[in-house]
Amino acid sequence: MQVKKYLEWFLGWKSDTCRFGICFLLNLTVLLGVAFILGVFSAEFLGADEASHVVTGIMVEQYLTRGVWEGKGAMEFASDYYAHYPYFAIGHWPPVFYFFEAVWIAVAGLSRSSIVVFALVIAPLPGLFCSWLCRREGLGWGLAGCAGVVVSCVPQSLISTIEISSDPMTAVAILVSAVLCDRWLSDLSLKWGAAFGLSAAAAVMVKGNAFVLGLVPGLWILFTGQYRKVLEAKFWAPLLCVLLIAAPWYLFAWEYVQGEIVPGHTTNLWARRFWSALSNGLGITAIAGYGIFLIAIAGTWKGWTKRMPAVAVLPLACWLFLSFLSPHTEARLMLAVIPVFCFSAAVAMKDFRLWKSVGILAVCLLGAYWISPVPTKSQVGFVAAGEWLAAKIGVAGAKVLVSSNGGGEGALISEMAMRTPKPGIMILRANKLLQSTTWMGGDLKLLASERSEVAKLLERNGVDWVVLHMRPEMEAAPHQKLLIAELQDWNLVSVNGEVKIYQRRVLK
Repeated sequence: MQVKKYLEWFLGWKSDTCRFGICFLLNLTVLLGVAFILGVFSAEFLGADEASHVVTGIMVEQYLTRGVWEGKGAMEFASDYYAHYPYFAIGHWPPVFYFFEAVWIAVAGLSRSSIVVFALVIAPLPGLFCSWLCRREGLGWGLAGCAGVVVSCVPQSLISTIEISSDPMTAVAILVSAVLCDRWLSDLSLKWGAAFGLSAAAAVMVKGNAFVLGLVPGLWILFTGQYRKVLEAKFWAPLLCVLLIAAPWYLFAWEYVQGEIVPGHTTNLWARRFWSALSNGLGITAIAGYGIFLIAIAGTWKGWTKRMPAVAVLPLACWLFLSFLSPHTEARLMLAVIPVFCFSAAVAMKDFRLWKSVGILAVCLLGAYWISPVPTKSQVGFVAAGEWLAAKIGVAGAKVLVSSNGGGEGALISEMAMRTPKPGIMILRANKLLQSTTWMGGDLKLLASERSEVAKLLERNGVDWVVLHMRPEMEAAPHQKLLIAELQDWNLVSVNGEVKIYQRRVLK
């Protein structure tokens, strides 16, 4: 009888595992198709922060596969790599995402397609988590799978997918931690407290906005009214896990991290918080589409919030954290909210026929696209420019200056890093050479105020090649105008869409 019991359990576990595997593959297939349609496999990395994510992953892979065996220290290797490819930000962001990216590159190879597929493999996980929540609440596989696909196809989810970023991985880590928090707070057991603490520490080591998890236990207490738990020592045990694991990193990188707490220049912090609260309040209602948001509110009447209070308070925790503790207004930082809303919407429709639920979700999804269309990604010339530079400039130590009025400095550096991950040429950024700013772009000062001063800076730094990217619809920055004037005396050697390459004219 005991053997029969274990056999039945194993077969049931295997069956559920297979179905979740099918849900994952369904999400992945949809995302692969969408990425192909949107041109992700051929476009440059021009999105928000994605070039720095790509270059950082390549740098970490190079250190693990080359630098370690050469006996170089991590800081020494990173400094040398930054001198050649100055566009990565490990320190500004924690290392966990880049470690996984580096392992992927080492196993799957380095190419544009490989990096895109890495992002696409992570992207279905929030949808899969939504499907798991649906099954946990007793919903059928059809509705659970459909809700998961909706999570992956919501405009903000797709934008965060096609722009290579750590946000989907952060969202999954936050969601897993929220579920573990529910389990821990139900009885304050040390086992589940350690599990929550470890998962929360892992989450904040993916990206700093995961510190939102620090608000979840307190909101859980307020939501359930179990105030006495705060007085028990075991309530504070997970905090110790987070401090022991994450604090050393954040203290080490504090110089760069502190600029991300309140990014940009702020003269009135409370005005900034008020604006962030208003913007995030509007943004959180629209992040999954207004239709899904309204149905999700109806889903809370079904009682699931009492069974999973930590998951239920997650949207509120995100709003509070990103409005008052670390004011940000980027919707991508609230990605973990989308699976919660889609799950609650599915719960609201659990008594509907499947075709009716699918139809309603489809209409809501179309409405979300009508409000927030997802743009295609197109080449502007950096792919061809990278190929030209890699083929024509083979001299180690040759210096190339890149200047862009549309976020293209990182795009060129990522193109070169993919082609020659062990760098030979050195790329200099006009944003750093011709002007100075703080880490987050504040306190801008020109380092050259005349064309002759630009010429002297280029000569002093040994620049013989300049890559210039100018978007026609955008005005050139002051330092770019001076650079363009100086380039009139240089040879234009290659034109690739919006990207031009100049070589210093040699006097005979």
